Amino acid sequence: MTLQYLRKINLTVQGSSGSRDFSTLRVAFRVDQQTRQTPNTAEISIYNVSRSTAQQFINKEYTRVSLSAGYEQNAGIIFQGNIKFSRFGQETPVDKRLDIFCGDGDEAYNYAVTSKALPPGWTHADVVNAALDPMKAYDVARGYIAGLPPTKFNGPRILFGPSKDILRDTAKATGTEWSIQNGQLQILPKDGTLPGGDVVLNSDTGLIGLPTQTPGGIVVRSLINPRVTPGCVLRINNSSIQQASPDLSYTGELNNAKIPSLDADGRYKIYVINRIGDTHGGPGGPWFNEMTCLAADKSGYTPQNLRQYLTD
Repeated sequence: MTLQYLRKINLTVQGSSGSRDFSTLRVAFRVDQQTRQTPNTAEISIYNVSRSTAQQFINKEYTRVSLSAGYEQNAGIIFQGNIKFSRFGQETPVDKRLDIFCGDGDEAYNYAVTSKALPPGWTHADVVNAALDPMKAYDVARGYIAGLPPTKFNGPRILFGPSKDILRDTAKATGTEWSIQNGQLQILPKDGTLPGGDVVLNSDTGLIGLPTQTPGGIVVRSLINPRVTPGCVLRINNSSIQQASPDLSYTGELNNAKIPSLDADGRYKIYVINRIGDTHGGPGGPWFNEMTCLAADKSGYTPQNLRQYLTD
């Protein structure tokens, strides 16, 4: 078991002004990640930088950001992306704060265009590779890709249009889900998960409080762990999950049927993860992942807020 002791963070930025490390300053962040195609985002605050340094961000002299967090023995990258907007001002009479707003793969999502003719015998993998090629110019690389049928198609195929639309059509045709995670294209079967095994989560491995069964999914909170990512599976003791209270009204039977089920084996796939931290928040300050999951066996009802991740 990895010892989760001594918080660790590494924040670096790059651009026309070179590379710079802000890890020794106070840093607060919120990273929002999910398995759907919409780009992930991060809001990062750096305290008490000089006005001239802040102006470099505002002037877009720094355009890329890499954020690692965790503990001394398990720190790792939790966000990589481009800086979209920066602002600088006073938080208190004595503290200045630089806020940088970042996107993960949003430039590729918005601007990459595919224009390619595929010869007869093309496959879905060929389509994905063709869509990925123009995204590489926007710092998106190939990540974990699985679930694409090997079927070969007769006749040529002309691909022209936004790469995101081609990937969306391919995902719909193959029953997969695509997203960009830390600058890498990820494709998973809708009933599939990332390799590497389940992440066992309990009080000894970073679980905070007790998981809760809610109408919007199984909500789990843990200490920041970079191994926990969208698409991976948590293994949780079902006896520790606080079950939802039943609705006893006359419409209760319908409402109770819409509560997500528990997985018989205690395996839960992560669809949404929010990471919140503050290096100077003190021992009780925020440093956690909050994850919204569903049973990995796909049993039970899919709540409305998570259907966008599971349906076309």
